[in-house]
Amino acid sequence: MRYVNEKEFVDSEFPLKVRSQITSAIYMGYDMVTQLVKDNHWLQSVYGKNTYGILRNAAVSFCIDRKIAEHGLDISSKSVTNSRRNFNYIQLLTGNSIINISQVKSPNAVPRYADFRYENSLVNGQVELHIEKDVAQILKKLRTNEVNYMILTHGCFNNVPAFVHIGIPTVGADSWRYQYNLLRDPYVIEKNDEEHIKSVLPTFKEQLVKGVFGDGEKL
Repeated sequence: MRYVNEKEFVDSEFPLKVRSQITSAIYMGYDMVTQLVKDNHWLQSVYGKNTYGILRNAAVSFCIDRKIAEHGLDISSKSVTNSRRNFNYIQLLTGNSIINISQVKSPNAVPRYADFRYENSLVNGQVELHIEKDVAQILKKLRTNEVNYMILTHGCFNNVPAFVHIGIPTVGADSWRYQYNLLRDPYVIEKNDEEHIKSVLPTFKEQLVKGVFGDGEKL
């Protein structure tokens, strides 16, 4: 089917029930980093602060995986390695789209250049070829422009999420064709108390250690 506009596509592929949990997962990831810093004095040093962005990305990916599994969301995730095989990132899959996640400095910022973002943006149908096994369905989606590539961006102020946006990039992924602020949605962000965060932290830290030594599982 064709969609009237980009918002209708977002609502179809990334409905409120799903994105509310994904947004809550981002809040939880930020809370986990805050607790991790409190528990480790070396992270409070000027050198430790250099790791905050990396830790947030890892924690957000970890929490999104947990939310999808715990709530049985109609969306899946997988860990993907870039073409240079030196970076792993989470990828969300819906019926007709692929969503990458990126931490950026401002609400309207486009993530920095990466081969996978550039390649995914070139043709909003080709990115689904390795997922859809039925060639006839692939061609149908390409003809009707049902498939799209989206990027979920987030950023913080004082380690609290300041914005969470879902966007459809233009070809080349250097600007936005459409963006929607998920914090405008009419739902209550699921808050996480300190005890819950502490109960989840050991598993997260275990995966971090495995990742450092090259045998980490999907965060």
